[in-house]
Amino acid sequence: MLNGNVLSLPVVSIGSDAYQVELTLVDGSSPIELLVTSGVLLSDANTAGASTFDGVTLAVPSMDVDGMSYWANFDLLTADPPTFVFVDAGATVVDLRV
Repeated sequence: MLNGNVLSLPVVSIGSDAYQVELTLVDGSSPIELLVTSGVLLSDANTAGASTFDGVTLAVPSMDVDGMSYWANFDLLTADPPTFVFVDAGATVVDLRV
């Protein structure tokens, strides 16, 4: 969920570990950059539908922005401090079939 300039990801799977992560928008960045400002290792997280990081790309399958749901991908820009740069995004498709 995006709240002001902070993107909160309740679960991010990184290998066999899962973290709760907060990223803060870097003021004036173009394209958009996000700095990791908090990361907490989770001991028993449900990773179904979680964001993932494969060492290069942070894939966010669903995030709420102003009441709309989007997916987004960010690539690692720098490892220290951990900063990601926006790659692409789109509206999530809701399957209304029953």
